[in-house]
Amino acid sequence: AINRLAQRATRRAVAMVERECKRARVGFALALAMLAAAMLAGGARAGSTRRFLISQAERDPARMAERVESAEMITPFRGAGPYDISREFYEWEYDNHTSRGYLFTPVARNDKGVVTRIKDKKFPALVFGHGLCAKADFYEHMTTVLSSWGYVVLVTNEFSECDYTNFLPGGEQVNTTEYVGELTRNAKYLASGAVEEANTSAIAMVGHSMGGGGSISAAAMLEESDPGLIKAVIAVAPWNGVQPMPSAQIPKLGKTPTLLICSAGDSLVPCSGPVTTEIVVGSFRMPFASVIPQIHGQHHGVDWNGGVLAIYENASEVQLFSLFFFFWD
Repeated sequence: AINRLAQRATRRAVAMVERECKRARVGFALALAMLAAAMLAGGARAGSTRRFLISQAERDPARMAERVESAEMITPFRGAGPYDISREFYEWEYDNHTSRGYLFTPVARNDKGVVTRIKDKKFPALVFGHGLCAKADFYEHMTTVLSSWGYVVLVTNEFSECDYTNFLPGGEQVNTTEYVGELTRNAKYLASGAVEEANTSAIAMVGHSMGGGGSISAAAMLEESDPGLIKAVIAVAPWNGVQPMPSAQIPKLGKTPTLLICSAGDSLVPCSGPVTTEIVVGSFRMPFASVIPQIHGQHHGVDWNGGVLAIYENASEVQLFSLFFFFWD
């Protein structure tokens, strides 16, 4: 009975995570638009790639892999910007790692309504990092808008599997260190020129929650190994529980323009202060903060090591001139 209660409680916690993510949609879209308007003006070790058309009814990567490959098939979608969008299931290989996710690219439509790929122009590219327990297609409303303004957007679906066992002590956890490595490989893959529509000299990193913290850490690591590769970073509700810890990594970004966005009303990843989310099952109520040490480790604390504010405060003095800190309610 106790085990069933724990399972119900942790399932409820997952649902709370999803609700917190949904609350961030408007602010996240605004942040991405700001990045598009203001921030963006290595050695190739890329392997094979596969691109598949995605229809409205078919979004499961496992099913996409069974489709007949065709690099010329295009699904046009209208976004807020001037471009139609090609939305494809994408499988790529880099540095002996295979990843699956989605690729969004701007396409052209002529006066007769015929849609074609744009082959005479390179577009700035974004590596997009999803949050904990959030699959790549959860953010499709944002990635399509971004791409419609003239961006190639690469969204990995790796490390997105999640169920209630992730919230049980001793349960299988998402390895955030490996996730950060995935984001760094995604950036290097774009820089290799493997995506012909992408401008390899204009690459930025974008992410939410785990993807926000991961983007900061990944960009910092890349600044050490490949200086200047990442031109900007935008992190929405960045989780300071990612390893390596974003608040410890952000000084390494140097002069890289960085935008941090958080909400004082966010109960799971607030700007600062303790986590206030509660696990509620019937009359049973338990503060989520009370199980953080058991689930994520004693070193995290109930405020994610100082939270987003700690990330901001640890930025270098030089970086502060190009670092923005944005709140929304």
